[in-house]
Amino acid sequence: MQKVKFSVFADIHIEDHWAPDSIGRLNAILDRAKKENVDFVIHCGDFCTPPDYPNALEIYNNFEIPTYHVLGNHDLDKRPLEDVVKAFGMPHEYYYFDKNGFRFIVLNENYCRVDGVDIPYSSGNYFKLGPYRDYISQEQVEWLDDVVMSSPYPMVVFSHGSLQIEDINADAVKNREDVQNIFRKAHKNGKRVLMCINGHFHTDYMRIYEHVCYFDLNSATMYCVCDKHEPHNKFGEEFHKKHPGSAHLAIYNDPIHAVVTISDDGCIEIEGMESSFFMGVSKEDISGKSCHNGIKCTPNVLSEKLILPMKLN
Repeated sequence: MQKVKFSVFADIHIEDHWAPDSIGRLNAILDRAKKENVDFVIHCGDFCTPPDYPNALEIYNNFEIPTYHVLGNHDLDKRPLEDVVKAFGMPHEYYYFDKNGFRFIVLNENYCRVDGVDIPYSSGNYFKLGPYRDYISQEQVEWLDDVVMSSPYPMVVFSHGSLQIEDINADAVKNREDVQNIFRKAHKNGKRVLMCINGHFHTDYMRIYEHVCYFDLNSATMYCVCDKHEPHNKFGEEFHKKHPGSAHLAIYNDPIHAVVTISDDGCIEIEGMESSFFMGVSKEDISGKSCHNGIKCTPNVLSEKLILPMKLN
């Protein structure tokens, strides 16, 4: 039986502006990966903003176990796309790799589509293009079709935003139907997409749709309270002075993430973890609401074991 085991995290946001000791969080994730003897480590975007925190990139890129990047929107806030790809040591802004009889596909959904033209996020340009955000470029869709249809292995897809067609989040990938159509075609032709993992929403949620497991992975650091409210001062004046962005956050005490094991019989095991809110300050304490789009905001990553059919026709 073929198996692959990997560590996956998202939205760690290595920047002192938000929360303290983000390097410590990264090291804790990597320590667990080493103890679990995973085959690789991957994050689902919003790692850091190059050129800031080069020590974090050095730690991650030079870890003794292979590590992989997915581009998140905030990774592209300060530098051009090509500079971030180079700093991250990525082979391309989107790519795939094969390991232990599985194919892993990394997408870049950080595109704006303006008058039919795909414009990549670069140096924070997307802040001014809000209504046009969250697309996978047409060129990339065509590449994905080829990569999926030519795969000799079952597949897992990583992205920053969600690919699930019925996603309730407004900023899910807008042309995700294009991706879904590729999955449907693949399944009719004996190919198998088992799982899609994304970050971005800072919530913990999983569902099965058309025989694919979709996993919204919680942030390793915090929940950003986007409800209309004044900046809070619940962590104390000194803390907020050191970390001004924390006035909009509920911070997790631990770097929550998951270790995932997939077998070629369709078994998927997610080993998540539970934490608590820093100083007990939750989203509800800040905004009066405990949920985002009907999903409760918790400092947890779920644990689950399921078996998906390997043959669909």
